[in-house]
Amino acid sequence: HCHLGTFILKPAAYGAAATKLAALAQRAQQELNLATRYLDLGGGFPSANTLKGSFLPGPDAVPDIDEYAEAISEALLGAGFRPEALPLLVLEAGRALVDEGGYL
Repeated sequence: HCHLGTFILKPAAYGAAATKLAALAQRAQQELNLATRYLDLGGGFPSANTLKGSFLPGPDAVPDIDEYAEAISEALLGAGFRPEALPLLVLEAGRALVDEGGYL
């Protein structure tokens, strides 16, 4: 499991994290014969809400969720896992999912 932070606006950060977690999983398999069943990339996905102090409206500042999916899947599919050994991907959608549903 990892957590990059909150309101991460760079999909490439998730690609880098996925690459590092995949490398750790591969190393655990090679050196310790431990199979990794899942990789949890945590949360931090931004919502489209406009944050106080933002120069751009939320929908203009926040990358599309597809960009995050592409960065993560590209990293994991390129990590060298055998198809049957590809770990389950776990994400914590958090703010990106629920921010529109309420306010403080």
